[in-house]
Amino acid sequence: MARVLRTGARGPRGRPELRWRIVLMSAVAAGVFLAGAAVTGSGWVGIPLYIGFVMAGGLCMPGLKAALNERVPARGRATMLSAGGLFNSLASGVGLYVMGALGLGLANVKGVWTFAAAGTVLAGTLAAWCCLRSLRSPARTADEPVTAPEAAPLAL
Repeated sequence: MARVLRTGARGPRGRPELRWRIVLMSAVAAGVFLAGAAVTGSGWVGIPLYIGFVMAGGLCMPGLKAALNERVPARGRATMLSAGGLFNSLASGVGLYVMGALGLGLANVKGVWTFAAAGTVLAGTLAAWCCLRSLRSPARTADEPVTAPEAAPLAL
């Protein structure tokens, strides 16, 4: 398992240009597993599918963190990771409101999990696109100094 996670972070054979494919495939697999768990009527099938969802979703994270670490200078990396956690929480909260507006109660496992599966695939596709797009910009190393305009505080 550790080897798979390292491959997701570095890319196959150390090729970060393939990272976006790993992120996309993992997100799509997570969505398929969760949708499968939602529509199955058996716990014997649903529980392994849900475990597959969690594992496939976890495969996305090393690649995303590695892409972030390559592009964000060390000085602002903690802030960026914190903002990422905030947006993740906000997306989850907005998703709950949207499900409520659609009339999906949280007890409706088929509806909620199917909706969450679609959101997982959409978010994973967006993350893979961001990884692919970041390849077009030069990577910034952690040792590079932050230039004056980047270090200046925001004026209100």
